Amino acid sequence: MICATYPPDICGVGDNAAHLSLTLRDMGWQVSVLTSNSEKASHALLQNNGVLVRRAYSNWNFRTIIKILSDIRRERYDVVHIQYTPQMFGSFSFGIAILPSLVRLLAGRPVFITFHEIYTPFINDLRQNILILLNRVKDTIILLGCSEAFVSVPKRAEHLGHLYPWKRNRLHVMPIGPNIIPERAVPNTAKNLRPQRADLKHGLGVPEDAILLGSFGMLHIDKRYDLLLKCLRGLIDRGHHIRLLLIGPYSEEHPYFIYVKKCIDDLDLAAYIVWTGSGTPHEVSGWFSLLDIYVMTDIRGASDRKSSMLSALSHGLPVVSNRGSDTTESFVNNENIVLLPENAEDEFVAAIEKLILAPQLRHDIGVQARSLYQRSYAWDVIANRSIEQYLDYVYGKI
Repeated sequence: MICATYPPDICGVGDNAAHLSLTLRDMGWQVSVLTSNSEKASHALLQNNGVLVRRAYSNWNFRTIIKILSDIRRERYDVVHIQYTPQMFGSFSFGIAILPSLVRLLAGRPVFITFHEIYTPFINDLRQNILILLNRVKDTIILLGCSEAFVSVPKRAEHLGHLYPWKRNRLHVMPIGPNIIPERAVPNTAKNLRPQRADLKHGLGVPEDAILLGSFGMLHIDKRYDLLLKCLRGLIDRGHHIRLLLIGPYSEEHPYFIYVKKCIDDLDLAAYIVWTGSGTPHEVSGWFSLLDIYVMTDIRGASDRKSSMLSALSHGLPVVSNRGSDTTESFVNNENIVLLPENAEDEFVAAIEKLILAPQLRHDIGVQARSLYQRSYAWDVIANRSIEQYLDYVYGKI
């Protein structure tokens, strides 16, 4: 498994690499992870719950790629699987893009790619568009060089199949998977036993009788927190005793954080919002357990690529989100999720209010959300599907 980040680094892609690696290990595979040096990991070579983590790479330039190729040839791995976004391996480095071709040509090993991002859309910013264009070139090179590709959104797989018809049968729709799941967040020692719900709420300064909304993940403009904050203001104005828990790391210098703080001040919401900052998987799972309703206002909508939202499903939470370009048929409105138009502030407020006033409805949607997770997004499901593709390629197509 090759990934630029890996726990304890804070990164959703690294979390996904860890979950898949650990699940493959549970299924009897020997897994090594090739990843970057980390200030949080003191040793270059770590045995992490049966997964060998090799922190031997300080950057991802061409010299590093040649070293990785040498390591792959020496260790004679049967399968190489890269967890990929173009930015993770260096904005201006093309080394990772040519690695699949080198591995297949010089090491004779199949290379699978999980695309966490691919062909991101252009925006109204010349400087950013130049970077997006470079990323698209990298996306193309690595896609054409790999043996098989996993893409989380069906429409994107279909689009790529039209662009590269000779690759069509080697493009597979595969969800990203949740990065926080309660099954793996259980503490290992008695001293870390999860506090009771009331204690957790008290520690965060949340009134015990308040309805708690939540959202999770890195701060990013795509999250549309401005819409989420307007909905919170609307619910407060309707008389609801409510708080919003924003789970995840943030930087006060980040431009989007500054924008969000201005929105909070303009709407006079500072007293109603709790910022958790980053936490261990156990802590984050505990914060999820406090939520009554999970809200995701994302420009691309509820989808198989949103590991943060899939984490909410794994905790059996009722999710209110919007239907967007990436939303798939597995999400059924008013059954396992509540889906609304993207910018429908009034409809968001009404839908959340309906759930606040109907505890049984919240419970029922949460139960169906957990069931959807277990059927489609649990890591044993994703690992089994990955193994099928590994073996099908090795034994059926080489």
